[in-house]
Amino acid sequence: MRIIKGFLLLAMLFLGAGGVMAQGVQIKGTVNEDGTGTPIQYALISLTPGNYETASGPDGTFMLTDIPPGNYTLEVLATGYQKYSFEIAVKKDNLDLNTLSPKKDNTPGISNSDDLVPIVAADDDGSSSASGGDNNISGVLSASRDVYVSTASFNFGQARFRTRGYEPDNFGVLLNGVPMNNLETGEVSWSRWGGLNDVFRFRDNSYGLELNTFSFGEIGGATNLDIVAARQRKQFSASYAVGNRSYTHRLMATYSTGMMKNGWAVSASASWRLAGEGYVPGTFYDSKAYYLGVSKKINAKHLLSFTTFGTPTRRGKMGPAIAEVYQLANDPFYNPNWGYQNGKKRNSRVFESFQPVFMLSHEFKISPKTFLSTTASYQFGETSNSAIDWFKGQNPAPDYYRNLPSFQKDPTVAQEVRDAYLQDPTLLQLNWDKMYEANEYNIETVYNADGITGNNVTGKRSNFILGERVQSIQEFGFNTTLNHSFNDHISLTAGLIYQLQKSENFNRVKDLLGGDFYVDLNRFAQIGLPLDSNLLQNDLDHPNRVVKEGDRYGTVYRYTEHRAQAWMQAQFNYKKVDFFVAGRLSVSSFWRTGMTRIGLFPDNSLGKSETMTFINPGVKAGVTYKINGRHYIYANGGFMTRAPYVNNVFLSPRTRNSVTDNLVSEKIISGEAGYIWNSPRVRLKATGYYTAFLDGIENKSFFHDDYNAFVNMSLSNLDRRHYGGEFGVEGKIYKGFSINGVMGIGRSQYTDRPVVTLTQDNSAEVLQKDATVYLKNYNVASGPQWANTIGLSYNSSQSWFARLNFNYYDWIFVEVNPIRRTEAAVEGMDPQSEQYKQTITQERLPGQFTMDFFGGYSWKLDKTFKTIKRPMFLNFSLSVNNLTNNRKFISSGFEQLRFDFNDRNPNKYPNKYFYNFGINAFFNVTFRM
Repeated sequence: MRIIKGFLLLAMLFLGAGGVMAQGVQIKGTVNEDGTGTPIQYALISLTPGNYETASGPDGTFMLTDIPPGNYTLEVLATGYQKYSFEIAVKKDNLDLNTLSPKKDNTPGISNSDDLVPIVAADDDGSSSASGGDNNISGVLSASRDVYVSTASFNFGQARFRTRGYEPDNFGVLLNGVPMNNLETGEVSWSRWGGLNDVFRFRDNSYGLELNTFSFGEIGGATNLDIVAARQRKQFSASYAVGNRSYTHRLMATYSTGMMKNGWAVSASASWRLAGEGYVPGTFYDSKAYYLGVSKKINAKHLLSFTTFGTPTRRGKMGPAIAEVYQLANDPFYNPNWGYQNGKKRNSRVFESFQPVFMLSHEFKISPKTFLSTTASYQFGETSNSAIDWFKGQNPAPDYYRNLPSFQKDPTVAQEVRDAYLQDPTLLQLNWDKMYEANEYNIETVYNADGITGNNVTGKRSNFILGERVQSIQEFGFNTTLNHSFNDHISLTAGLIYQLQKSENFNRVKDLLGGDFYVDLNRFAQIGLPLDSNLLQNDLDHPNRVVKEGDRYGTVYRYTEHRAQAWMQAQFNYKKVDFFVAGRLSVSSFWRTGMTRIGLFPDNSLGKSETMTFINPGVKAGVTYKINGRHYIYANGGFMTRAPYVNNVFLSPRTRNSVTDNLVSEKIISGEAGYIWNSPRVRLKATGYYTAFLDGIENKSFFHDDYNAFVNMSLSNLDRRHYGGEFGVEGKIYKGFSINGVMGIGRSQYTDRPVVTLTQDNSAEVLQKDATVYLKNYNVASGPQWANTIGLSYNSSQSWFARLNFNYYDWIFVEVNPIRRTEAAVEGMDPQSEQYKQTITQERLPGQFTMDFFGGYSWKLDKTFKTIKRPMFLNFSLSVNNLTNNRKFISSGFEQLRFDFNDRNPNKYPNKYFYNFGINAFFNVTFRM
């Protein structure tokens, strides 16, 4: 009832606000093609300053409302037409511009527009209004941007909010039509093009099960970023930003020629983001980025484009911690990954990545109604994550549980340990000197090193090293998409996609930490085995292998994956009803290839595994009923299957080729329905959704105290449901003031009891077979499942704007450990005891309130300095998040996979947490011409 009342109150607030909105100056007109007078539908009409925008209807008419008096630049942007712009003066009377006539642009499939997104006609600030009437009903996707999506994506990201509770693999991301989702995990590494904002701004989006014209899509939606040079707006821009977030400085510059008379277009961009130390202590950031695009218009039908970009990045990572350590450090942003070395902070967990991308695209305008686009892409490179490795001795982590006060059974000793931490905060940081010292005095001789008789190596043998977990990838992608319009009502889109990914996984010695060499042995296999046993060898063909800095160590294996898909979509648009149907068929094939023969599994680690192939169909359909030009109702539904990800297929990919049982494709059933109201004064969208995931599988590894060894946990029959509602509304109040509100509320839960199989990592022994995990009705950890924001904005006619948002987040649950929900975990416990309740209860984190500010000013230099003959702007913006400096906001957490099977103590391995940043700001200044 409290939730329902909240919805009603929010709706009444905005509907009431809409009733008191003042009617300002109206600007209307018609957009027709120059020379023919043909109406241009869904053209983007923008008015600057102030970011007022709308879209033309099917008959070319448009209307901008509630415009304050002042001097403006009006621009008309439409696919296939040259940019049309002129200056206008708005006074007190309504303005009729009559007919605006952009000229045809003969470049196939491109436009010289600044930021044209064909199916989107409103800016993120929601300042647009769509003209409408019973005889002027535009498609709902063209009428305006999604109120809920645009607001939620801007405001909720800082709280680790997941749209509809979905994992990242449920959102498709494409570049020039080629999927960028990693085949191993389904996720997208956005950092591969981070810092290239200026040239990655032309995008086509679909949300949920909506249709799109570039792919079949995923259940969460899809985004295609068009980065060819021909569609980069003609510009030169340079910017500098400073802040106190992950990075503190950003330099960025972009130059684009636009399409020149000789048929060429060139675009280049570069940036550098850096921080000596970020918001969290011990972190740092160093990321450079480059982009180069070249397009050539061969003739009126063909456009050829080459694009390349890359982002060499190196950054120090933060790590989660348990509540006890946060309290000892008296800092919610405590980071266990660093310590002092020679008086400077050094981070042991460093992420490095460089994966350059090369793309060749061809666009073919077969006829005025048929368009074919094709892109081939290739990328390669490495990503790595460093960490401390050791062979003998105790875990060097400063928050290792055995060193903490809570582990000490004697209360006196526990107090002494607590006092020591409080008196010397460096004890909570990594002790680099201690590891260097341990290696310095560890003089040993390795006999018959590398399996060569008589090859004896003597020196400082490192027990502790800084290693890197490296993934070296090669990816090839191909996409071709055909768009054909049969008439004004029926269109067809079809496509073929092929992806090949090879990823080699290995460890590499980054730093010997003062030693001379490291011996490549499996430290986990030494438990209960003699030190000279062949079972310890990571490379049985080169036993007692001596490695130095830059050498590979540990096991080496490769994944090879192929995926091909064909899809087709038919779209039907009529006066009152729009509907579509779409289908997809994909084939996935993958295998593992071991590159080393491991002592533990000499017969099942080297060479190629069996090949696994999955055929996966998918269908979806949707209908929109246009009540009139302002009111729409719609419903979409879909069913699809998805092959398991290779990371979840192999029991222990670093050691052997064995695969999990019960391998089947995951089934996904999803539906959504809603209501949209678009008017000059109010935009509102309310949506309900339901999605079921069936027959999922998941693999995890953890240290099992009972067996004193690493254990592989394979979950199957993992079913989930995600259901809820989304509500977004925005409206203009009076003379530049507007208000908006968004609420996302849902539940993401497990709906069945999966089965788990436990296998020991150091042997093929099955420890548990098909044990029941009592996960039904537990919550899926997906960030806040209830997120709300109310924002007040002001757009001034003097080229400045400000926005203040009030946010509240709740229903945040930690990720559960499945092992704690098995009979083995609670064996012998009294169901009424506190011990039992603490073991099986899922922690719900406290709800939190934050405030955010965003504002800016645009200075048009050529209006101030009359000698300047071309438009020049100096733009300033300031973003401040968490204005109240709320430092108690735990944005996510998880139960450790380790569990105390000996004493059944649920608090031996407490939950770990991540905190949301306190007050943080980002200031940017941009020069553009």
